[in-house]
Amino acid sequence: ATAPSSAGASSAAGYTSGAGVPGLGTMNVSAKAFTYNTVANWLDSLAKLPTIADPYVGSISAGTEEGTKIVAFTSTGNVTAEALSQRYTAKEVAP
Repeated sequence: ATAPSSAGASSAAGYTSGAGVPGLGTMNVSAKAFTYNTVANWLDSLAKLPTIADPYVGSISAGTEEGTKIVAFTSTGNVTAEALSQRYTAKEVAP
């Protein structure tokens, strides 16, 4: 299981990902897992979201924390326009 230790988002107007997907900005996560397979599952899960494009693991390292083996990693993805809820979009009112 992954447990995000911190997450952040940065904004970049007119941003385009490395794969050419237009986006709103980036999502950065630092997390810990118990296995490398869990990190792979995290990445596969992000790749299935229409709101995140081009997810990847930026760094990964194995270690121990309080006697338990862990895998610490960082992950980044590009936030797409699909993440917009449109709840504040002005709606036309019929006369």
